Amino acid sequence: MPIKWNDYPDNPIAQEILERLNIKIEAISVIPETWAAMKAAGDLPDLFITESSERQTLIEAGFVLALDDLAAEYAPDLLNNMSLAIGFSKKHWSLDSGKLYAVPGGGGYEPVFHYGKGGNIALNVRWDWYKEIGAPAMTDEDSMLDAIEAMVKAHPTTADGKRVYGIPVSNDWGLWPYALTYGALLGYQNVTTWGMTIDVRTSELVDNFTNPDGPLWSMIRLYFKQNQRGIFDQDTLVAGWTDIQGKAANEQYVAGLFGNIFDGANAILNPQGKGFIEVPMPWEGMGHWGGGDWRYGYNNARWISSKAARPDKVMEYLNFVYSFDGARIAGSGVPGVHWDMQGGKPVMRQATLDLKAMGGVDWDATGINLINNYVMANTIHPADGYPLDLFFSPAVFIPSLNPMEKDYSAYYGVQYPAEILEATMKEYNQYTQALVDNRLNPNMPVMPDELKRIHAVADNIVLKGIPTVILAKDEADYKAKQDAIFAELKRAGFDQIKEWYLRSWKEVQQIMGSRAR
Repeated sequence: MPIKWNDYPDNPIAQEILERLNIKIEAISVIPETWAAMKAAGDLPDLFITESSERQTLIEAGFVLALDDLAAEYAPDLLNNMSLAIGFSKKHWSLDSGKLYAVPGGGGYEPVFHYGKGGNIALNVRWDWYKEIGAPAMTDEDSMLDAIEAMVKAHPTTADGKRVYGIPVSNDWGLWPYALTYGALLGYQNVTTWGMTIDVRTSELVDNFTNPDGPLWSMIRLYFKQNQRGIFDQDTLVAGWTDIQGKAANEQYVAGLFGNIFDGANAILNPQGKGFIEVPMPWEGMGHWGGGDWRYGYNNARWISSKAARPDKVMEYLNFVYSFDGARIAGSGVPGVHWDMQGGKPVMRQATLDLKAMGGVDWDATGINLINNYVMANTIHPADGYPLDLFFSPAVFIPSLNPMEKDYSAYYGVQYPAEILEATMKEYNQYTQALVDNRLNPNMPVMPDELKRIHAVADNIVLKGIPTVILAKDEADYKAKQDAIFAELKRAGFDQIKEWYLRSWKEVQQIMGSRAR
């Protein structure tokens, strides 16, 4: 839960929860060091969220309660609406006790496109510049780079004389921008390592470090190709997130693979009908981040502390946020305050839409979406057929489109941006993460310490080697530098890592068995 909740203790949602449940909520945010100290002292919050991998420590130490009796008495909505996830937790997160300790989040399929817009992990391009060059269809990687280069050539410098570039490295978070962003679009999903990745078509693990055709090296090669064309910002290999966002706001990039880079730029440009947005990429084999099957729950878990003074009230709160009405209040606001039922349909008030569009303190003060990470927001309310989060409804997001999104929609002849993206996805049989068995990753065994040390060395070899390959002089130099990294990884023992993951993955698949379809 965002700590921002505490800044608005009397927000309308807090008041609604107080009236319905006689509960006041205080959010706590902790850093890893503080969390370790709290666990050592056994002094944990009444309700907290951790990765499911902490289950053995928490259960064996007696830090958390078995929730079966509490849930049976106080949480009928939770048990009904999260039945697959609850069953999964009892079987696989209970240390073979068959009890309910951990309450998963999720419970459904992740949306591919949020609120009718494009994706965050996707090719976001400068829309007005892309349209200016004729919005050429990007039917493969080279035509995509041709379009990006054409935009750079049309706008080589900014108003203050600084150079403009193509796609920057997404951020400064280690291997993440290389191993996931482009890989997600090529049909892969991350696991608990960057050295391996899941093929969404098969739910099988594949080598990501020493496979020259894998998603990590496809990403590196994309940057190499940009550098060969003279449109790559080499500074982003070492620049921080804030610096890259600043350059984006200064209009120094024409595209990016991580949409949040352009938050600042879009805040300036969107009202003018300009800015960055995902565009169709009409080719077979392209994919989209999203669509994951989370009916069995997220990889994280919600626990009730064994020292909670009123575990019954904590369970009542959990039942509320996992209920259809409670989840809608958390994500959309209070009925009669932020939205109304009209003719059996929920209708968002214009004042609420205006506050969301404006953002800032006044929007935060509504309390909307400050309690999250429970049941999935795009779940349909059975009473009216609308999503729990009303902002997912076309009746809400179409009138809320900004000038750029309206211009984009008019250009493609659709009602909203996601409509053309969805049509492209269907026509070209593109991938989402819906096929992946998301029960497997959180149930991988703990890697032995010796292999962890080898893995840390392997990660460092790849991270240090990436810039040298991207900045290689030519194809021959690229191949030589890549081969040198592969050889170094072999000497470091990466094959042992790969073998351990492949063997463990198969074992977990056998334990899990088939999943519901």
